[in-house]
Amino acid sequence: MAKKKQAKRKKLSAEEKRLKRTQQQFYREFRSFMRELGFSQTKADGIEITVGGRKGELDDIFVYENVIILVEYTTGRPDSAHVLKKKPLFDNIQADVPGFLEIARATYPQLSTQLREIYDNGHYQLRILYVPLHEAAPETIAACPNVIFVQGGLKKYFLSLGKTIQRSARVEFFSFIELEWGNVGEGALTSSVPSHTYRGQLLPDSMSSFPKGYRVVSFYADPESLITGAYVLRRDGWRDKSHLYQRIWRNST
Repeated sequence: MAKKKQAKRKKLSAEEKRLKRTQQQFYREFRSFMRELGFSQTKADGIEITVGGRKGELDDIFVYENVIILVEYTTGRPDSAHVLKKKPLFDNIQADVPGFLEIARATYPQLSTQLREIYDNGHYQLRILYVPLHEAAPETIAACPNVIFVQGGLKKYFLSLGKTIQRSARVEFFSFIELEWGNVGEGALTSSVPSHTYRGQLLPDSMSSFPKGYRVVSFYADPESLITGAYVLRRDGWRDKSHLYQRIWRNST
């Protein structure tokens, strides 16, 4: 029996190879960032899902405890037409997160292994991120108010932050996507709000070089409570409107 001839692969041009490398690096960087935050990944690209009668595809699904983040990437020039094509599916998902999870469990078998049994579908917090290689215009962002755009300098900031402090960056990232830390993880299972009391010391005015009316208080706090209850203004960060920032150390190795 004669062997079937294998179809020859199309030989890519130098420009096509460069574009492919750029795209692969783009996906790899953001997925690496999410892993550094402690998320697990479910690849959803190429698998069609139907929610509320609307069909479409998702690129990635990331899970951390009771937080689910859906990510849509684009390596082309983002425009409102591309986003609006996805918007009906996104709207249906956000309108009924528990219903979406039932469908998603059946559509993506890997996802079921990442969702912990201690959480009911109603405990999950869901966010949708749009991550373009090139920056989207303000009118494109305005067209989808329920989608969070991570692009440009903001994207570079979070990628750098993740590489620098890794899982500790999770608190700030959650704040950016408007997730209360108290609603993340097992905190979502209880209605009580934890409180902490710290003993402090008030520095005498004579030992301070601050102008009159300023007082200096020092206290000790455990790292976990401090990082979840406070934040640092960093250069190029999304919080800093007064340019009062702390620099981020970048690993040059």
